[in-house]
Amino acid sequence: MSELQRTFGGSRAIFFGALLLAGLLCVRQALPQSNIHPTNKFAWGENIGWVNFDTRSKGTERARLDLVAQRFRGYAWGENVGWINLDDSTHFVEFGGLSGRQLPGDCNQDGDLDLSDAVCALGVLFTGNPPVFPCGDGSLTHFGIVFLIDWQPDWAVDLSDAIAALTFIFSGGSSHTLAILGMETSACVVMPGCPDNSNCP
Repeated sequence: MSELQRTFGGSRAIFFGALLLAGLLCVRQALPQSNIHPTNKFAWGENIGWVNFDTRSKGTERARLDLVAQRFRGYAWGENVGWINLDDSTHFVEFGGLSGRQLPGDCNQDGDLDLSDAVCALGVLFTGNPPVFPCGDGSLTHFGIVFLIDWQPDWAVDLSDAIAALTFIFSGGSSHTLAILGMETSACVVMPGCPDNSNCP
């Protein structure tokens, strides 16, 4: 190998190494801005790594919310620690504070699940009328709003939730994830982060 080839090859290696390092630094800088992965919706902890709550493969032991007991149940998977027991009888995560009865998906709080609820969600998202959702602090990221409006569930409140509501109402699409089967348009459930809906039967 000639001196020129060695020099050029070394320069190329240094260039690509610097490019890779810059890319890693950019990724590292991006992670602390959010603890939720933008695509997979995994949670992130500095020591625990990525935490996956979508553990449907565990069957009845999957990670889930028990709205009656107001606590998590089942198992989550931690990248660096393995299975995490959310269902321990002594140590568990519970929801404190405000919890009231709500009809899942009832954005306008009239006690019915219909077209007006999809219109309400679209109004908050795009026109500011109504100005906020009825639970928690009214923000799109508050867990009470996510419980009430998120039809997917993807832990985000957006246009797709209004579309899912319309699909359920007019085309027999999937019901809200917290709805009681067979009573989707009438049964209220205890919902953390929300006040009591006075129109709940």
